[in-house]
Amino acid sequence: MNRIIVNAVGREKRWARLRDGIMESLHVYQPEKESIVGNIYLGRVDKVEKGLNAAFINIGEGKNGFLHIDDLADFVSMDEKERNSAVINKLLHQGQKLLVQVKKDPAGTKGPRLTGIIELKGASIVYMPEGRYVAVSKKASDEEQKKKWRRFGSKMKEDQEGILFRTASLHKPKEDITAEFFALRKYYQKLFEMTLNRKAPSLLHRQDVMTDDILEEVKKIKSVEIITDDYAWKENFQAFVQQQGIELSSEIWHFQGHENIFSHYRVEAQIEKAMQKVVWLENGATIVIEPTEALTVIDVNTGKFTGKSNLSQTVLKTNAIAAKEIARQLKIRNISGIILIDFIEMKNDQHQAEVIGALKDGLKDDGKRTTIVGFTELGILQLTRKKRNRRCWSIRPAPARPAAPMAGCSARNPWPTGLRGNFMNSILQMKIKSS
Repeated sequence: MNRIIVNAVGREKRWARLRDGIMESLHVYQPEKESIVGNIYLGRVDKVEKGLNAAFINIGEGKNGFLHIDDLADFVSMDEKERNSAVINKLLHQGQKLLVQVKKDPAGTKGPRLTGIIELKGASIVYMPEGRYVAVSKKASDEEQKKKWRRFGSKMKEDQEGILFRTASLHKPKEDITAEFFALRKYYQKLFEMTLNRKAPSLLHRQDVMTDDILEEVKKIKSVEIITDDYAWKENFQAFVQQQGIELSSEIWHFQGHENIFSHYRVEAQIEKAMQKVVWLENGATIVIEPTEALTVIDVNTGKFTGKSNLSQTVLKTNAIAAKEIARQLKIRNISGIILIDFIEMKNDQHQAEVIGALKDGLKDDGKRTTIVGFTELGILQLTRKKRNRRCWSIRPAPARPAAPMAGCSARNPWPTGLRGNFMNSILQMKIKSS
């Protein structure tokens, strides 16, 4: 059974997906790291920088947002000759009010990156009031199908509008898509009307990141039960789903127990376990997860598992089980960037391919793109996982409890013999390949 447990009570929001009681993914939204990507504001031009061909917009979020001329609807509507000679001070002036959307969160000393080309996401399409193009999801491989949807979109929209057909739309009736299109257009008209009697800066639309993430997860699962400890969140989620015209087979329940919902469904205990540096596998083998500033290294050890068949089969079985668990750990801990995995040595290319297959299978429902580069000559598997934005939280393992050193290790050097050198060589190989 698939379950999504939503801990929405309190300032910090959390949800976890469980499969037969085992946590498959964990998402935490800390208030101080709340993303504003997708939010729509009525902003006011604070400063126009002709040299940068950009403007700084006050949206009421502390730091001014950065808006480049390329992200202005008026600029997009120009022909090529007009664009080549366009300057931002001809399009914007200090004190001007305009509708903008956040496309990138603020980072460090930089404010948020803004766009004047608004996007409203629906279940099946993305509606752009001034997008001026029609596109189909890259996941659609059939060129004839793409052409069919482009023709359909072009007939439905006005010249200045834009539509992106998401993957979910490709197998839906056109009547459903049309209804969603007009609902999103109506919502935008409502936002535009709000600008007529609002002062700038003003927030007009807040993107509910957690709701969006849960909805995307639900779409990937055929049947799932959603349980939350916040009745208001339950009502808002159901209203949002109805507004988007989405039909869900999922049941949504309000948890009314006295204990914390994560404790009741044993999620808290699994989070505690995930904080550990050493993860024990079901067959007695272990994986050691070591995050650093530059990358994450993972070591697989046979541990107590000796197997009942020949050595190569024992190694293959252990590595396959480890690959499945590593995929789960990447999702739970939100590990991203460069990842190097030192599986137990396999001399058989077919065995390496099977282990990669097990890892891919474990990541097939992952929302973040993972690129598996392959095994190096030293037997280190290289992969990269797309970095999560600032709204998400990562579990960093606590220091492991003192234990007997692994073979080839010492108290001063906890790495197995040759492992540190292998990882450094792998990093060097990756840099050479990318240069």
